[in-house]
Amino acid sequence: MWPPKKNTEFKLYFTLYTNAGAVVASPALPFVQQTSKDGDARTTIAATITKEDTTYGQCSVVLSATEMNGDAIWVYITDATSTTVPFTCTLYTSAFTLDEIGAAVITNATGADVATDVAGLVTSMAALATTADIADAVLDETVTSHTGAIADIHTKTGYLPSATAGAPNGLVICGTNAAVTITSATADALTLSATGANKSGLKVAGNGSAAGVDIDAGATGIGVSIAGGSASGNGVTVSSTVGAGMELISSDGNGLKATGGDASGAYFIGNLTGAGLRLAGGATGNGLTVTGGATSGHGAYISTTDGDGIEIASAGAGHADIDASIVGDITGTLSTVTLCTTCTTNTDLAAVASAVGDVPTAIENADALLARDIGSTTGAGTLNERTVRAALRILRNKLVIGTSDMTVYKEDDAATAWVATLTTNAAAEPISTIDPS
Repeated sequence: MWPPKKNTEFKLYFTLYTNAGAVVASPALPFVQQTSKDGDARTTIAATITKEDTTYGQCSVVLSATEMNGDAIWVYITDATSTTVPFTCTLYTSAFTLDEIGAAVITNATGADVATDVAGLVTSMAALATTADIADAVLDETVTSHTGAIADIHTKTGYLPSATAGAPNGLVICGTNAAVTITSATADALTLSATGANKSGLKVAGNGSAAGVDIDAGATGIGVSIAGGSASGNGVTVSSTVGAGMELISSDGNGLKATGGDASGAYFIGNLTGAGLRLAGGATGNGLTVTGGATSGHGAYISTTDGDGIEIASAGAGHADIDASIVGDITGTLSTVTLCTTCTTNTDLAAVASAVGDVPTAIENADALLARDIGSTTGAGTLNERTVRAALRILRNKLVIGTSDMTVYKEDDAATAWVATLTTNAAAEPISTIDPS
């Protein structure tokens, strides 16, 4: 009887083995025989184990219907021999055995047997409509019941052009199209808006040496009108890997005209060793011409953090000259001034530059005076130096007078500045007051 039937008595055959793999031909009493239903607590199997064969160790035990009333029946059996390995197994029960299924005695809700049910099912399936029947029925329903709707559809589709998708003068498709020209007499010819997060409204890629976008302005209109984001987005961001990020060419007008409000008309930031802005003059034209504001604005205002505010370098036979009239003061540090060898005036400019570079600061002057050697060969910073600083230390720093010497300390009152040997005379008059005139 297989599989084991739930809630039905089941006879289990088994053999015990030793831990060496040998058959226990005649298990020793008493047996330990337990079972568990669906993982519940273990209970002792009620029936007695039968030794079916004491030569080959075949045994059996009958599990009652109550002990089999579960989905998974766990069995544990061993004997009194110390070397016996316990026999364990799990029996998964079924509602019906194979014999019951084969005999077709399973009844359905109507009481008919399996054979009857199968025959009825075959008859019902044969009566179902075929796919051709369904298609004909749909077409008949459409033609007979929706004649007006079909006419409306035809009227609307009649306005569609008879054109090939993607072909010249055809329909624009998501794919490869012929060249497309869009014109409008009353409104913007084309408006594109991206609704996806952080997506471009339009992305254009050129091919070969052709431009990604070629735009011609009207007679008096602007070629491109761009507005920055309402919060912080740039009106135009141009990036480049190898070629120029932006190349502006003009025949007569300005190549670039930028007008700022309270902010800069144009703001350039270089990257790594690249220049934020690089200008090259024409054959005889200026690379950069700057005009100051009408009232008080500077023609050029240059500030720097670490690098040079401005660096001018010549190449070839050209000069890195600054041709300008300077009104006001030049502040900061003048590091290097090179004499212009072709100048006809100010020929001592190199000497002026050298003199300016050698002028010490006020602090440097003060430090030099304090460290000035006043006649000895002992320089500043050595023990017992004879400098202006050493002479002043006795008036302000720590002073210790011993029995035979006097020690004057440095400004920290810890390190010795200089030491003097004392000679005493008990008969001499003590000094009680010093009052310089």
